[in-house]
Amino acid sequence: MGGIGSGRVCTRHRVSVEESVYLDIGELRALCGLMPGTRVVTTFSGADRPAVVFRTVLGDSCLSVQLESRPTADPVDRQHIAVTRAACHLGGSRTYLVCPGDGCEARCLRLYLRDGQFGCRRCNDLYYASQRQNPWDRALGRANRLRKELGGRPGTQQAIAPRPRGMWRSTYLRKRQAIMEAEHVAMQWLADRHRLFDHLPG
Repeated sequence: MGGIGSGRVCTRHRVSVEESVYLDIGELRALCGLMPGTRVVTTFSGADRPAVVFRTVLGDSCLSVQLESRPTADPVDRQHIAVTRAACHLGGSRTYLVCPGDGCEARCLRLYLRDGQFGCRRCNDLYYASQRQNPWDRALGRANRLRKELGGRPGTQQAIAPRPRGMWRSTYLRKRQAIMEAEHVAMQWLADRHRLFDHLPG
């Protein structure tokens, strides 16, 4: 068995979902109602990257995507992506994008841009930022998000905000309980870490 660093070296830099350019079927529906023949231009920009612009043309059962500008000058061919509908359990249907990756065909609500082509999270080997957080960060992040939803301030030293006007009492109590449970998980993890370090040889 090899030691640390003796395994195969990965030469492809992994990218997170949160920093990826994406194509979202819900956003297309909101913009144009998914009407065939509609053209939609989408721009992604950020402080740490150049703008990415792509044009989407909708058809009856597919759409085509053409990148109009990107951070590099590499040519990118137009990509055709199938669109499908699936029945919902309570009636109606939901529209999905079909991943064009080789042999994939996964139904997705969102596809991500990687190396000039759109594909699902699995095909593009993307990870969620939370997957690289320790239990402390994940638990406190969840607690702080819930605190803000209730109109309060983040941090375990802050009082949980009172029930916002218009929020159901049951909803408020559920969120309040979730905050306390998440913060308990964070504190328990921190206590376990301290106990571990206390038993390490000096």
